[in-house]
Amino acid sequence: MIVGIDIGQESSQICYYDEQQRQPVSVSVVNSVDNRQKYQFGFMLSGANQDNLKELLCTLLALLPKNGRKAGERDSICVTVSDFSKPVLEKLSAAVQLTGYAKENWSFISHEEAYAYYAFSQKKELYVNGAVLLDYREDGLHTHYMTIVKKSGQEMIPEESHVYSSEMICSVPQRRKTLAQAEKELIHCVQDALKDKIVSAVYLTGAGFEAENLPKELTHVLCARRKAFAGQNLFVKGAAYAALKEDTSAGHSSGRLLACRNRITTGLELNIKERGEEKRFRMVRPGTNWYEAGRSVELILEDMRTIPVILHRCDTGHEWTQEIDISAIPFRQGRMTRVAFEVRFDSDSHCVVRIEDMGFGGFVKSSGVVVEEEINLETDKIAQKEE
Repeated sequence: MIVGIDIGQESSQICYYDEQQRQPVSVSVVNSVDNRQKYQFGFMLSGANQDNLKELLCTLLALLPKNGRKAGERDSICVTVSDFSKPVLEKLSAAVQLTGYAKENWSFISHEEAYAYYAFSQKKELYVNGAVLLDYREDGLHTHYMTIVKKSGQEMIPEESHVYSSEMICSVPQRRKTLAQAEKELIHCVQDALKDKIVSAVYLTGAGFEAENLPKELTHVLCARRKAFAGQNLFVKGAAYAALKEDTSAGHSSGRLLACRNRITTGLELNIKERGEEKRFRMVRPGTNWYEAGRSVELILEDMRTIPVILHRCDTGHEWTQEIDISAIPFRQGRMTRVAFEVRFDSDSHCVVRIEDMGFGGFVKSSGVVVEEEINLETDKIAQKEE
């Protein structure tokens, strides 16, 4: 079964992909936030531990229709989280292992990624000129513009984002003002976000847009030569589309490279020699979610004092090299210098390379030397600004 789960700051949702309808279907919950939001399960993400998260996941999964699962079918469950930070993701990973489901059946994505999967799974007419998400939270109106561009024959989806925040803007989702009272300022924000852009569709979500009707003038601006949609289930359905498209056995992958927030836009490569032939070895592929991008390989080193790491930005095409000093690792003749080369990420713009002397089986004992170096994946952007 293809399943999407959204864990927000104060509520969570679950849906599944219906093969007959060819779209995600939301599942109603018992403990709803209020009668109007029967699909939202009350849960406070802030302060939650792995046991709380495990209980939440099990409760949500138990709501799925029993007749929706085919015999022998592999489950593919994607969870999108409003707080896509390492501490939350590590708790969530621990919670998953307590559910009894196989770890490889799960994946985690951010709300930005879930929106991208949702928007670009719709009819082409709704994204051909790009799509904008207006996520109206308590800290402001978050705008995300995405469109398909082609670089070197590869289709990719980059993101432009902005946060509009003021006393008036924040007062609406905080229930101190109405949309009508903030309409003038909201229109200014929307017009600024859409300035110089031809947009096929605008999607509205978040606490600020939880209203029966939108003010007339705001509606007119949103719907000018484009479609506009409002709802609170965009992220959970985006998670289901992500589970569907990343399930390669299902054959639904679009082949587009997602280059939004929380996706790696800088690839990491090494120059290697395999069977006497020089090659470029890709350690990290652009478009990978940073939380799942970590990788470790073993290398046999020749007489070298540095390892050049080649970094290539998929969105700009710029390439640069960062040399990692490994002179502390003893060199051994006869191709007996073996190291573990590991890359770990803690965000989409920062990683740590760890190189550890592994010795050589029973012939040479490891020196125990470990070299670590941080890599700022935004260095190329900084250099371009300085120029």
